[in-house]
Order: sequence, then C-alpha cells, then structure tokens
Amino acid sequence: MRFKKKILLMLMCTLFFIGCNKKIYFEEGSPVKIWIPGDRNEYSFYYEMFDRYKDKMESEGKTFEFVIEQQPWGDYWTKLPLEVNKGRGPDLYLTHVAYIDVLSAISKELDLDEKMLEETFNVWDLYLGKNNKPQFIPTVFVSKVMYVNKDLWESEFGKGNRDYPKTWEELETASLRLKKDGTIGFDFSYHVMWDLGYQNGQLITTKNGQLNLSKIGLEIIDEWEKKGITDYLGYGNGSSENSLLEGSAAIIYGEPWMEGWIKSSSDINFEAFPVPGKTSVKTNSSAEISFGINENVEGKRYEELLKFIEFMVTDEETMESIARGNAGVSNHKKLAEEMVYPEGSAGEVVTEEVLSKSSVISIPPSELEETYRNIIGNYLSSNTTIDYEIKQAYLLSERVKLKILKKMEDKFRSRIENEVYKKGEQ
Repeated sequence: MRFKKKILLMLMCTLFFIGCNKKIYFEEGSPVKIWIPGDRNEYSFYYEMFDRYKDKMESEGKTFEFVIEQQPWGDYWTKLPLEVNKGRGPDLYLTHVAYIDVLSAISKELDLDEKMLEETFNVWDLYLGKNNKPQFIPTVFVSKVMYVNKDLWESEFGKGNRDYPKTWEELETASLRLKKDGTIGFDFSYHVMWDLGYQNGQLITTKNGQLNLSKIGLEIIDEWEKKGITDYLGYGNGSSENSLLEGSAAIIYGEPWMEGWIKSSSDINFEAFPVPGKTSVKTNSSAEISFGINENVEGKRYEELLKFIEFMVTDEETMESIARGNAGVSNHKKLAEEMVYPEGSAGEVVTEEVLSKSSVISIPPSELEETYRNIIGNYLSSNTTIDYEIKQAYLLSERVKLKILKKMEDKFRSRIENEVYKKGEQ
C-alpha cells in the first residue's frame, strides 16, 4: 500500500513539474512561427521583410523557414501573453508600445552589440529588461497630426489656400466658419487630452510617479463643445478618422496611420498639417517597436531569431519600408536624415514635429488610453461635473503601471514646466 502511494506521489510530482515548466523545446529545423494581427495589405512592409530575409539567407547558402499566422486584433493582446505563459505561442510576434508592460513580461532580452546600437540608432535603451539589455529596438517615431478636408477648406478660405491653423485659437475660429449643415468644423480623438495637458504644463505623471489626469484638457474640450466647435458624441465618438472619411468633419486630430487607411477607403481630397500650439512642445509621439522574441526560446533557435532582429533593424531597405509604412521618422540615424516625404503628407508633418522636437516621446499604457476615452465619453453624456469624472477615473486607474511612462516624461518634465511658467510671466 505504501509502495502504491509512493508511486502515485511521484507521478503527481512529475505531472506538476511538466505543467509548470514553461520552456519550449523546438524541433530542430521547424519553421519559425510568427504572429501578426493584420494581413499583407495592412502590413506589406513586414511580410516583405520576412521574404527579404529568407532570400538573404538563401543567397548565403543558409535557410530561414517561417510561417506567418495572422491573428485577429480583438483578443491579440490577451491571447499572446496567455499562450507564452503556457509555454506555447509564436517564436516572434508583432508588438505595440501601448502594451509594453504586458510585452516586457513575456519577451526575451536582445543580446546585441552595444557599440552597434549606439552608432546606428537615435534611441535604443527605452525598453530594457532585467539585465539592462533591450527587449525591443524602436524602429520608427510617429507623432500626432491634423488632417483637413481640402475641398471643404478651400470652399470657405479660397482655392489653393494652405494657411492652416497654427494655434488652438485659430483652429476654433476656422472650425466655426467651416461648420455647415451635417458637417462639424473639428473632430478629435481622446489622445488630444495629452497634448492639451502638455501645452499647459500638466504631465500625465507627477514627480513622485503618481497619475496626474488632465483636468485642463477636459475643460478645454468642454469649451469646444459649448461653442459648437466640436460634437464628440454626435460625430466620430473618439474615431475621428471616420468623420473625415465620411466628410462630416472639416478638420480632425489624428494619427499618421489614418492617412493610408483613408486613402485606401475613399477618394476624399485631404492633407496633413502640424498640431497647433504656442509652446515649443505641441504633441506627443511614440517610439514604435516591431517584433519581440518569446521568452521561452533558447539555444540555437534564439540565436537564429537574434540574427533576424539584427537584420531587421540594421538593413536600410527594411527600416525605410517600416518607417514609410507607418508614415514616420526612422530610428536609424542615417535614414532619419535622408528620408523625404511628399508635401502635405502625414510623413512630412511627423518629420517636422520629431526633428524640430516639438513632439516628445510619451507612451501611456493601454489601460490609461481607455481611461481617457471614458473620461470624455462619460462627462459629455451625463450631467456630472468635470471634478466628479476625474475623481471616478482615478478610482478606476489605481493599478495602472506608470514606471515606464514616468521614465519618459522625466526627460522633458522640466522643459514643459519651465516653458509654461515663463509663458505665464509674459
């Protein structure tokens, strides 16, 4: 009887060990499994990148076999960590800076030469792991941009006029003139609250690392609504690109990626211009990342993937295609200086904002994005006060991780606070 119990105990311990051991033991020669939440039309530059690397390896008498598994956007950021934590999932996966806290917990550090990193990139040490090595290398910088329906603009301000608003006051005046039946003058996404905060000396984190929600941003939006400049709930409801696409907004505040999406969905005549503002810091930008390595990958498979990552971030054709695909400024020093975009394009605006340093790298975690979206929606759809909605948002955001965001904001904190102080003296 005791012998049977010992056997049973040993079996239970063995099963427990197998169930808890997350390590993946890849079969030699198996294809590299890649997850991308998007198809070849949406991310052609990434699909072509893998084809290009395979061709390169074959030209050297080597092989790089891979399979891309397209994933739905809806549950990607929950499914990915669950799979990795179970010892499964892809070898490589598309990443996003808004989910950096989740991704850093499941991604391998990159054992890349530090001298090469210093010489090649403008920024490489934003996303470091426990051993102070990068887990992801930023590939492209993208800031916020404004888009204008040129036909609506020219019908009010004259053919060929490109004197777009440079301050929020000018934007308000122009928006009221552009407001017609069925068309609002200006629409925006919730991200604008970050810019309104920065331009008025309010950062998202305090010096002590606490959350500092932008009350002043909500106050300005409230004024826009009361003046009839915007109609957030009646039009885009946070998705300003739809307002531009449908011709129901003359000007929108948006993202560089919207340019390609709108062009592929409509023949609307539009162009981009910089975010308005009187301060030197006018908008926020992201240091976008591309692919991460599953934390469970080891040995020869890790070395194989590390070589691919190094190719991805140092090959100029690849890095330029990623930058252009995102309408942004490459993190590759040489390309950042050489790349040129067409006049009036999102890429031209982002280049101006990033290189002139009128944008600052600030990447709030995904949970905080939802917080800002809810603040605006809840306030505008109810009879509560701004103070009440801000208080409620604090209660719902207690567990949001701010360490990485604070690290970013500390780099420009004094610049914003000092500039606003000087502005107040004038």
